[in-house]
Amino acid sequence: VVVLVNGGMVGLEPEKRAAPAIVEAFYPGFWGARAIAATIFGENTHLGGKMPFTTYAANYTEEVKMSDMEMKPHAGSPGRSYRYYTGQPTFPAFAGISLTSFNITPAAGFTTGARTLRIGECTSAAHHSLEVRNVG
Repeated sequence: VVVLVNGGMVGLEPEKRAAPAIVEAFYPGFWGARAIAATIFGENTHLGGKMPFTTYAANYTEEVKMSDMEMKPHAGSPGRSYRYYTGQPTFPAFAGISLTSFNITPAAGFTTGARTLRIGECTSAAHHSLEVRNVG
């Protein structure tokens, strides 16, 4: 098990291939060591969490100039963030454990299909309802 205690992204390709688990603890605070140990030894009942950012491959810093703050991809840059990065992330944003499953269904009478509206064509707000059930 690899336990990371850090303040930012770390290139993890070799560790991802070799380790059975990776725990990203960020800055865990005063009780962090106890919480990490409880998680590793199966005593933590609050498992779960999502990566708050995209973890890029280790060679990302060679693909883009660090002075280039453009978000969208362009010549010399694969883009930044979960919205625009065109490369293969080591861990995508919002990856992680969820200990439940959800069933999402459209409300009665909802039909699928889409139509593109131009600015000014929409004269009223559109409201859609979904039913979300925790089935886990």
